Amino acid sequence: NIILAFAGTLRHGLIPNLLGQGICARFNCRDAVWWWLQCIQDYCTIVPSGTDILTCPVSRMYPTDDSSPQPAGVMDQPLHDFIQEAMQRHMQGIEFRERNAGPQIDQNMRDEALCGSRDGSAVEIVGLSKSAVRWLAELHKQGLYPYAGVTIHRDGTQLSVTYEDWDRKIQDNFEKMFYVSHDPMDPNEKHADLVHKRGIYKDSFGASSPWCDYQLRPNFPITMVVAPELFTVEKAWEALEIVEKKLLGPLGMKTLDPDDMVYCGDYDNALDNDNYNVARGFNYHQGPEWLWPVGYFLRAKLYFARKMGKDTYDKTVYLVKNVLSRHYVHLERSPWKGLPELTNANGQHCPFSCESQAWSIASLLEVLHDL
Repeated sequence: NIILAFAGTLRHGLIPNLLGQGICARFNCRDAVWWWLQCIQDYCTIVPSGTDILTCPVSRMYPTDDSSPQPAGVMDQPLHDFIQEAMQRHMQGIEFRERNAGPQIDQNMRDEALCGSRDGSAVEIVGLSKSAVRWLAELHKQGLYPYAGVTIHRDGTQLSVTYEDWDRKIQDNFEKMFYVSHDPMDPNEKHADLVHKRGIYKDSFGASSPWCDYQLRPNFPITMVVAPELFTVEKAWEALEIVEKKLLGPLGMKTLDPDDMVYCGDYDNALDNDNYNVARGFNYHQGPEWLWPVGYFLRAKLYFARKMGKDTYDKTVYLVKNVLSRHYVHLERSPWKGLPELTNANGQHCPFSCESQAWSIASLLEVLHDL
């Protein structure tokens, strides 16, 4: 029901980040739709006869981008049509003005000055899109999804790409574009002068500030979990070892390499000073230790440890249980009986963090499932 309810709010080819009963939905993030697609894939894989959900009818709240919210039953479509629309719109390109822009959201908002620490092609979104197109190609082969690919119109020309081709393009180019090689003369490396850590995967590709591509963050292990076929085993393992050494904290993962010049591990949303990097909590994703990425890091370790052999796997299981034991202790002691959104540096309590957040628990439950 949650999957179908969110489907009904699809607009601009996106799933909302803030639901607001659908009526006040805000389509202000680019990854929600890809996580939604991953959830559908996981549901189809885990639940008996799970692929039946693809033909379930869904009432559209917004039959067109400019529609006012419609009551249930005005326009119903099967779930697979919503999936296809999302894929089509992403291939065509998405551009729109967010509703209520201005005083209701931020009267000082400007197109060129949004508060965000990442742009470019984010590594985890590449992974989630790879997972989606691989899955849709397989479903189509099995006769469970009616569309072989997407067709768009650009500059008066009709262009088509199959999901198999889309999948292959990502497969053939991911490590070329994202792996930071130990070879300083790597012909795929366009900004060798910006490399400060080798043997890792870039956080993004094509960032407006090229040095941001090379920042070490905990996002690429997400791609390792949802699309492990993109990675060479030995390269993936070395990169995970670096993540463990540099980013793993007592409860969460540092959201930025502590060696980075803009790293700041303490989140203070009340700080109102002239330091651009931290004022009013601007460093939200620039160091504070978020809990949900721990789940993906541990799952990636488990997956590639199996590929490395029994001895490595046994040691990794020990590591995983040791890390999770700290979360168990926190759960036992927490008056909320939950896990927080994030901590400050080295696991210190952050008063501006949500004290009990669903995805902090959820990603660790997935680790236990993988164990």
